[in-house]
Amino acid sequence: MTPSQRSHGETDEPLLLVACPHCNGLAVVVRGVVGCFDGIEEACPECEGNGQTLVQGEPITMEDLEDAHG
Repeated sequence: MTPSQRSHGETDEPLLLVACPHCNGLAVVVRGVVGCFDGIEEACPECEGNGQTLVQGEPITMEDLEDAHG
């Protein structure tokens, strides 16, 4: 099992490493400043500035894709 699929606590569902949905994997968020066209970049508070996060779920296989999309 890879580090991105470690079991979490009592559940057997793997954890998957994905791009952070809050910052779209950029690791920063831009905070706008009133009256200014430039924003201030800050480390994303959701992923703590690394651009990735762990979510619970099953990995998808090629067979799953073929079944879903023919």
